[in-house]
Amino acid sequence: MVKNKGQVTIFIIIALIIVVVALLIFFLWNPPETATTIDNPQNYIESCIKESTEEAISILLRQGGDIKPELSLGFKEENLTYLCYYHGDYKPCINQKPMLIEHLQDEISSYIEKNVSECFNSLKEELENKGYVVSMAGMNLTTELQPKRVVVNVNRNLIITRRDETKNFEKFEAKIASPLYELAEIAMEIVNQEAEFCNFENLGFMIIYPQYDIRKDTFEGSLIYTVTDIETSHSFKFAVRGCVMPAGI
Repeated sequence: MVKNKGQVTIFIIIALIIVVVALLIFFLWNPPETATTIDNPQNYIESCIKESTEEAISILLRQGGDIKPELSLGFKEENLTYLCYYHGDYKPCINQKPMLIEHLQDEISSYIEKNVSECFNSLKEELENKGYVVSMAGMNLTTELQPKRVVVNVNRNLIITRRDETKNFEKFEAKIASPLYELAEIAMEIVNQEAEFCNFENLGFMIIYPQYDIRKDTFEGSLIYTVTDIETSHSFKFAVRGCVMPAGI
């Protein structure tokens, strides 16, 4: 009896192994459809929007608000945008980005638009390879900075058809957690005070708003401000040049 039970147990184990191997072979040869199927193209596009937006935010934070800085200061292998600048001596700096929030929104939109369009094209190609008929209208993309997040909306009519099944998508949205809005507002306050008083009292500001850390360093006659959101550790770094005293004075 014991021997028979042992044989039954062995047969059960072998059967289980065969079932597992068969399932593995099935899924390897027939992988489940990805996020680009007709059931969830929205997830695929929104994931693409989010990835591109996060990349744009990262560049803007470390370069002072410009994807491709023009008026900038080279510092530690980075180009920091001058948000406030005067080329001569004595006089206060001039605000270079009085509409900083709007500028950041435009920079993000411009940076991600091509990537998002390519994602739509990749989606269309993959679906057509699976036998779907896909049509797309023009794309309208907008970015909005909001407290603690960045919101990107894409309006584009996407129609996917196969046999008698048709699905229509028009709106795609991605929400990215980021303190970019708050950091930009602080940067504007710093610039306004630098332009008016040739100084920003960072220590006093941090006493009132302890959730932020503000450092300022001097480099080649310019000030480098680093504004950090302590909760997320995200920092916005930019340059200021104004009220410069000539060498030897």
